[in-house]
Amino acid sequence: MKKKKSKFSWTENLLCDHHVFNDGSELYKWSQININSNIAEFLLIDTPYPLLKSLGGVSIEVGEVNLLPISLDEIIELFNNFIEILDNKTIFYNVIQNIEFLQIWLEKRGLKISCAEYCDGYIYNNELVNYYKDDLGIRTLQFKYKDGIGSTFILYKLAFFKTIDKFFMFQIQIY
Repeated sequence: MKKKKSKFSWTENLLCDHHVFNDGSELYKWSQININSNIAEFLLIDTPYPLLKSLGGVSIEVGEVNLLPISLDEIIELFNNFIEILDNKTIFYNVIQNIEFLQIWLEKRGLKISCAEYCDGYIYNNELVNYYKDDLGIRTLQFKYKDGIGSTFILYKLAFFKTIDKFFMFQIQIY
């Protein structure tokens, strides 16, 4: 008889155990590499920084980067709706392609809302929601979709870090 896998709910301890919170200096290093604008020694909170790409010597804005305060409850809500822990000991998880909650979360944040009918292919190919570690070791929760046929491609990358008593979201928006 197969043992039934139990689903774990995310908590602050599980988030820390699974290294969800990134190192702030690595996020700053990423921003220095990828944002072609003058940034002080640290990113200012709630200040959008343009994400620029140089084409033929011309800088073109392709998105923006924000450092935003976020509550622990909101981080837990995001992970419980998009990343299911299947085994707590081996850190095995399943990414959930949850368009309904994505629409709710985007609306709460004032971000460009995805239209479910245009996301079918992304959901089918498990591309709407992704969770991964990049080359710098930054853990990222990513949402990727087009907001309509022949329309804008949207990519949100979220990374999280914490200080002693505050939580922050490093939000990258590419369009």
